[in-house]
Amino acid sequence: MLPKGEFGTVDGLYLYDETERREAAEQIYTSTKNKINDAIAQKAGVFADLLPSNADPIGRQFTNCFASDNCGLGGVFNPAEGAIGGTTTEPNYNFRNPGNGVAVSPDDFLFWDAPMIDPADASAVTGAYGDVEDVAYRSGDYRRVHRWAATAGTGSVVGHVILQDGSAVAEASVTVAGKSTGTDASGAFEVLAIPAGSYEIRAEKVVSGKTLVAAQKVDVVAGAKTSVTLTLGDEVAIPPPTLEVFSRRVKFSGSMFILDDEPGDDDFATLPVSGECEVSPLNRFVQVTLGGPNQFCVGGEVRVELTVSCRLSSDNETIDVTTEARLYEFTGCDTTELNGTAAVGPVSIGVCDPQGCTPTPVRLRVDNTAEGGDFSNISLDFTNEKGTKIELPNVKPENLRRVTFNGDLHIEDDDWPDPNESGSFVFGEECIVDPFDREDSFTFSQCVDEVRIEVAVSCRLGLDNTSVNVTTNAVLFEGTSCATTDRDGEQVRDFLVPACGAGCTPTPLDLTVSNTDEGGDSAVLQLQIQNNQRQ
Repeated sequence: MLPKGEFGTVDGLYLYDETERREAAEQIYTSTKNKINDAIAQKAGVFADLLPSNADPIGRQFTNCFASDNCGLGGVFNPAEGAIGGTTTEPNYNFRNPGNGVAVSPDDFLFWDAPMIDPADASAVTGAYGDVEDVAYRSGDYRRVHRWAATAGTGSVVGHVILQDGSAVAEASVTVAGKSTGTDASGAFEVLAIPAGSYEIRAEKVVSGKTLVAAQKVDVVAGAKTSVTLTLGDEVAIPPPTLEVFSRRVKFSGSMFILDDEPGDDDFATLPVSGECEVSPLNRFVQVTLGGPNQFCVGGEVRVELTVSCRLSSDNETIDVTTEARLYEFTGCDTTELNGTAAVGPVSIGVCDPQGCTPTPVRLRVDNTAEGGDFSNISLDFTNEKGTKIELPNVKPENLRRVTFNGDLHIEDDDWPDPNESGSFVFGEECIVDPFDREDSFTFSQCVDEVRIEVAVSCRLGLDNTSVNVTTNAVLFEGTSCATTDRDGEQVRDFLVPACGAGCTPTPLDLTVSNTDEGGDSAVLQLQIQNNQRQ
């Protein structure tokens, strides 16, 4: 809620007078107290009346936080200069005098209902402004907005959404290339300024309580309008988004010089090296190891093994390559006595131009660090060429996954010798992945006084197209304000979240990040994670 005088009644904001805000605050305050008392009664049973209740101070703090962003101890007790913690013991009911303010209007939300009225008591309502449908909020991103004219190289998609009987569908949602629109009364729609290329276009509409969908491939041509008709029906397998997908083949070749250091009689040789690895959207990581007992061996006792790791990047063309060499030395070419390692990478290998390709060079040396003398110099050149055509399987409804993250984040700011400050925050986010867009991510950040926690979560669809690999990285920053960049603690978790079936048990995550530099400060993240089919 913002003061009216600061922004006025700009578009999208609605003026609430003090009476309206006071009614809303009383509703929040009373509801919060009742829920806390109900929870105590459920836990303590007949002993509930014997226990002290924190319902009133928590209700004051929660409501003052909502009304005026006074979320700390000052939201519980009135502030007083010079008192411990900056407050007195006098209860803070400032939310009952909130003044006027402006906020996003309920009229701007979809699915907003009027307050529910008890048929037996017309004066009894369940809320100050009514109830809303649950809305899943996702982290924002940046997208280009075309205000005057479509840029060069773009086209548009026009069409109609109909039912199986041919009747038009009004107010259906249509999405293509990250742009969304709705249909008019005749079922017509138009999406402008789409970069030329192949996309999936999708339409949805809830009819008689059932979600009907339509999805198909569409080719957008620069400077032209592409017309489609989308017929709504039950969810079915979606065709691949593009007709031609190719693997990428990394080829490498070069030489390996090996020296076996022997007093007065060194052995050495230069040996040829060649190999390749092939990656694709269906198999993004491949390792190739060269160097059996007799392949790269000199003097009958110095052997070198070479491992090349290839990982397809998110653009499905560039490949990141890591090269690792291991030197073994003992009494024969089959020795497993490891005496030295070296690695280079990852090195980004770009796509070869069809007219000619300049190889990417990689050079590394591995020494016998255990006994000295023996070493190997390796010189390789890498190219990234088009591989074989990949037949993508059709995408089934169970391959469309929504991973939800629900729980709490608690932050503790150790302010010794002053009283500690703490805060708890509701954590609710989600990832959306499918075979067309296998990765998604979001970030979540909260701060208490001078301790800030940043949580970065990435989701990647598994090879079975139903399970999801999740990586959670929580970083603790502590300094003199919430804007600090002083990084004092970090915890990373990698785990697989299986697809939910009947009676699904959520995957728990219990993660604690501590201030490993100065001690005291900490954050605890407790989540329940579910991987459900997207409806």
